Amino acid sequence: MNGTNEMNFDDYSLSGLRELADQVGRRISQLEHAAVDDARRQVEAIARSVGMPLAELIGSSVRQGRVGRHRYVNPEDPGQEWSGLGRKPKWVAQWLENGKPLEGLRA
Repeated sequence: MNGTNEMNFDDYSLSGLRELADQVGRRISQLEHAAVDDARRQVEAIARSVGMPLAELIGSSVRQGRVGRHRYVNPEDPGQEWSGLGRKPKWVAQWLENGKPLEGLRA
């Protein structure tokens, strides 16, 4: 990055920019997952601190299994996962653009 905190993309080829976009997307996904995991730990700690089961503290959506029940995996790179929350990763968007159902990515 230069002194103005803006990246100069002029020296990148189209394929280089696409790879950079993929890397950025993967990093965003990692940070989103980390934030969700951190929030989950905080909520679990709060539930423990008041002596309540997490499902009781949060309500019926957890008891009925609606929160966090989906997990989608990139078939070309199983290390890439998406919770179904937040922005769709590029690999999910491409999958859907190819006319494939989201259920085909469910783990």
